[in-house]
Amino acid sequence: MWDLYQVGTAATVLKLLRQADDHGVISVQALRRFKIRKVTQTAPYLRAEIELLETLPAPTTKEFEAAFRNLRDSSAKLLELTPDVPEQARAIVLGIEDAEELTDFLAPNLTINVAQKQALLEENDIEKRLHAVQTGISAQLEIAQIQQKLQKDVQSQFSDAQRRAYLREQVKAIQRERGDG
Repeated sequence: MWDLYQVGTAATVLKLLRQADDHGVISVQALRRFKIRKVTQTAPYLRAEIELLETLPAPTTKEFEAAFRNLRDSSAKLLELTPDVPEQARAIVLGIEDAEELTDFLAPNLTINVAQKQALLEENDIEKRLHAVQTGISAQLEIAQIQQKLQKDVQSQFSDAQRRAYLREQVKAIQRERGDG
């Protein structure tokens, strides 16, 4: 029997890469969220009647605009602090002007569990979805900033130790030249 969520995403397959270990990597572009109304066929493949889901319109308040801008800016900052993320990702985030598009772009990459991601997918209220994604981004940003501080502290300690070792060697060399050591 199929174990499916009732809400999913219709997508277009952009690329399928087969790997040597009988696994594959699929690159997809999400199109629309949908809800399964009724499964009409299970063999040889699953077929269902669906209902396309509509997101409630975004509020036109200054508070919502500020929340949207805050999400976009904090996401861009997180991408800046994350190693191995192409610069284009940051540019894409900064270029998104629609709250639904931004949350849909960011949500799959949050470090939250599958149930939380599914809850985001099922949420029709864009204001609630935006705040939930902001919570996830803020947590990841805080961790990234702590990691960056720790790395700087380690580099600083390493540099201090290197400087002290170098100075000790210089003192020894001077003492040898003067015949003190």
